[in-house]
Amino acid sequence: DGVVAAGFLPKRGGHRDGKEHLLAVNRVHLLADDVFNLAQDALGRMLRGSRDNIGDKYRYPGMTTDQLIILASLIEKEASKQADMKLVSSVFHNRLNDPANWPYLNSDPTIDYVEKYIKPNIGGNKNRYNAYYNTYKCVGLPAGPICNPGSNALAAAAQPADSDYYYFCANKQTGEIYYAKTTEEHEANLVKA
Repeated sequence: DGVVAAGFLPKRGGHRDGKEHLLAVNRVHLLADDVFNLAQDALGRMLRGSRDNIGDKYRYPGMTTDQLIILASLIEKEASKQADMKLVSSVFHNRLNDPANWPYLNSDPTIDYVEKYIKPNIGGNKNRYNAYYNTYKCVGLPAGPICNPGSNALAAAAQPADSDYYYFCANKQTGEIYYAKTTEEHEANLVKA
């Protein structure tokens, strides 16, 4: 069993010139495996090209391109406004740079990713991916991105604001983000939010 591709090309202006029968009978027979391999090769080339382009444009010392993309995906999901992305990025960078005190990034969108996008699509032990993606349970960055980050999030991951913040929370109605340096400040912000 294979995939058969056939067709004809109309003449300019949409009129046929009487030779379409030659194209219609000239069929190309491709095995399904060939189609899959071609698609996989094309996708691989696109992904490698995208990673290379991102790595050329966005860099942060000590991070691989993949790590930068993963961090940018967290920023994309946490900050609804571009103006907040660099400060949110600073919180994550501050935590990543202090693993003794901050082994977990504690990013709520990673829980949503596991619950909404992974668990409904897998069988067996549905909690096994928490150890890889839920940043309340996995140390450091999750195993992969939780979304496709945009250029603003990538730029924020590569160039975070300079801050002493280790916490943030958002008002769900307004999207306003409150930042804090200490647990006490954060708890007060949670009341405001």
